[in-house]
Amino acid sequence: METLEAFYERYRAGMESVRDLKELDGFFALPWMVITPDGQSFCHHTYEDLRAFTRTRFDSFAADKLTRWIRRSFDAVTLGANTTLVSINWELSRDDGSLRRAWRHYYMTAKTPQGWKIVMASFQPGG
Repeated sequence: METLEAFYERYRAGMESVRDLKELDGFFALPWMVITPDGQSFCHHTYEDLRAFTRTRFDSFAADKLTRWIRRSFDAVTLGANTTLVSINWELSRDDGSLRRAWRHYYMTAKTPQGWKIVMASFQPGG
């Protein structure tokens, strides 16, 4: 099984190059839950629901011409034999390298027979 760092590097590359959100389905287990910075919780039971949520984020990135995903930190805390809490500081910039967004993202990641899967996420502004 690939390392968690390799999994999240593949995820970063996928986020940066995605053309169809279906390409990201393999990174997530269903149901998938997210808690937004304003405290809202969403639980997605289908990939269609997950893609609709993700589409709103990607539309915002496209409007700001954000194309480069940069991982500034990676921390992992093992919570048992098959679960790890990962926190990553992400930065999004334009093609010219100008930084436009930064945030800290927390991922609950599970080891499954199909490899690592993200089962829950939350994030906060800033990095």
